[in-house]
Order: sequence, then C-alpha cells, then structure tokens
Amino acid sequence: MSLEEEITICQFGQGLYAAIHLLELFEQVDELTQYRQLDELCLFLWRIEPDEARVEQALLQETKRVPPPAVVRRMYMSNSKLSRTFQLLEGDTKNRYASLLAVFKTCYQARYAAEKANPANWWYRDLSNPAVVEEILAGHQRLIDELYHHPSYSSEFVCLARLWNDEIAERLAESQQLAPKHTAPYSFVSYDEISELFGNGVSMIGDLSSSRNAQARSILTHSLGKALSKQYKLEYADVIRVISEVTRLHLRTRYNVESPWV
Repeated sequence: MSLEEEITICQFGQGLYAAIHLLELFEQVDELTQYRQLDELCLFLWRIEPDEARVEQALLQETKRVPPPAVVRRMYMSNSKLSRTFQLLEGDTKNRYASLLAVFKTCYQARYAAEKANPANWWYRDLSNPAVVEEILAGHQRLIDELYHHPSYSSEFVCLARLWNDEIAERLAESQQLAPKHTAPYSFVSYDEISELFGNGVSMIGDLSSSRNAQARSILTHSLGKALSKQYKLEYADVIRVISEVTRLHLRTRYNVESPWV
C-alpha cells in the first residue's frame, strides 16, 4: 500500500470519503491487485489494534448484512494485545472489500476519537487539513531522498537494485520464451516447442539462480529493515514501503527500469 493510498483509507475512516469512492478506485485495478488490497486492508486493521468488543460489533453487523458462512474470523497476536480481522470467503471481491471497509471504519473511528487530541501517529491527525496531508507526504519524500543519498546505506540499496534488475531481466526473458509462437487461434503447443523450453532450463517454479537472487534480496531487505526501523522508529510496514521506494529510485536512475514487482 502506497502512502497516498494509506492516507486515503484513513481519510475514509475520518468520514472524509464515502465508501463508494474507495470502491470505485478498487474496481479500476486488476484482479491480482484487488486481492493484494484486500490483504493490505486486513493488515492495516490489525495495525490499529482495535478494541475486541468493537471488532465483534462490526463483525456482527457484517454477518447480518452478508449471510453466514460468508464471514470467518482470524486471530492475531500483536504486542500481547488481541486483535481480530476477518475475511469474506464468499461473494465477489467488491463485496468483500466493502465489508472490510465497513469494519475498518467502525474500529478506526473509535481509535481516532481517543487519539486525535494528541496523536502519536499521523493516522490520527486531522487529515481534512490539506497542510497536514502535504506535511506527511513531504516528510516521507524527505526520508526517501535522505536514504537514497545516505552513505551508510548506499551499498545495500545499490546491491538490492542490482539484484532486482537481474530478477526483472530474467522474468522478462522467461516470459518471452514462454510466449506462444503460434498466431492462429486454438493452436496447440508442439512437442518441439516444449522440448526447447525445458531444454533451455525454463521452469514454472524458477531455477536455482532465481532462488539465490530471492534469498539475497530477502537477507538484504531484512538487514536494512532492522537498521532503518531502529534509526527512524518506523513500523515494519512503513520500513518495507521505504525500502521499496528507495530501491525503485535506484532502479530508475541506474538501469532506467520501472517495475511493479519491486
């Protein structure tokens, strides 16, 4: 979830947007992105650590709106505080998202009422004020710029960008190899084409070099995450977003590459 998207979700929680606005944005993205946004909203609900009774209340309202067994509860532990999120198992993706938005708003508004007088997190600041929103975005961009030029983290980000560039090039090459050579409709792949693909080491589960690349990226990201979280007092989700944005900046400047995978 980008920072702009997170701000929009919080503005919805504060009553600045109607659910229909977010649902319209939701419908504009592809199916894979919709599932990602569902997961991200579940995690965001978890991060605000809502009161258990309010979650129960919100879940009850959604159970009345969506016939059982559409709603299933999932339990999470966070800093020894029990919080609950839910996922709709039936119905279309839009209905699932609409229900999750309703539960999020119920839980968020209670937390917002308690925190807004002295917010420790920008989530509970007055996001109806354009100056506040601009300050949040500007502060985030300053951090991205600082880390891009930070000598203590330069080698890690350069290495991460190189690994991603190699991974992107490999994925593109594989997608071109796997693209069907036939132009006529309903043509079957020939035995020779299958032999050629697998003879060249193309595999649906990826080869050893890709696995090593992913492992190296994971180690680097984890190391950077721990350091940045400690130095800048960032939550895990915020750290991952910052690392992704700085890495994408290195990819653009060093390799002229844009990718949604990073």
